[in-house]
Amino acid sequence: MPLLSALVDAGLLERGDKKRYRLGLEAMQLGLKSMSRVPILERCKPLMMRLARRTEDTVYIVVRNGDYAHCIHYEEGSFPIKALVLQIDGLRLLGIGSAGTALLATLDDVEIADFHSRQHKDLPKGRANLPTLMREIHDIRRRGYACTRDLVADGVSGVGVSFQTSPGSYAAISVGAIHSRMAPQRTKWIAEIMREELQTTGWKLDPR
Repeated sequence: MPLLSALVDAGLLERGDKKRYRLGLEAMQLGLKSMSRVPILERCKPLMMRLARRTEDTVYIVVRNGDYAHCIHYEEGSFPIKALVLQIDGLRLLGIGSAGTALLATLDDVEIADFHSRQHKDLPKGRANLPTLMREIHDIRRRGYACTRDLVADGVSGVGVSFQTSPGSYAAISVGAIHSRMAPQRTKWIAEIMREELQTTGWKLDPR
């Protein structure tokens, strides 16, 4: 149909198998344009500013948008070398950035397997194998935060923590920095203060 074809061309629809259609990335982005004005961001901005001040690095907040993490805001720290790897309204596949990986870990194992079957070709090499990805997901759930290194950009590391925005729905915050600022001890410290700030502000962390 001409109308459906036009919507596909505009990125508002995607055509899947068996001639079934689903929302395209452009439609998803339009639906999330208003996120900068919703309570989640207003409530998170102060804690993001505190984290940027305490860590001196860049702090991001993302929400899930289908198979993608959608950045709705970031706060820059004072350290002169910035890790600006994701812009506001930018989309990145779950399982690549630290916040998106933290969000991926909130899905159940069946959902993750379904996600992997759809997107494994676009995942980083180390996560294109499902058993390897699941081992990492289980480690994230156990320790309460996700870590990434060189997955978004060479020389950049990140740490991400997910939190509940409503029952069954999650967002995530992350801190990104150059490798020299992400030694294991400091990464753990950043994760701890991220969890501390979220809980102090009244957000619930992933209970698993």
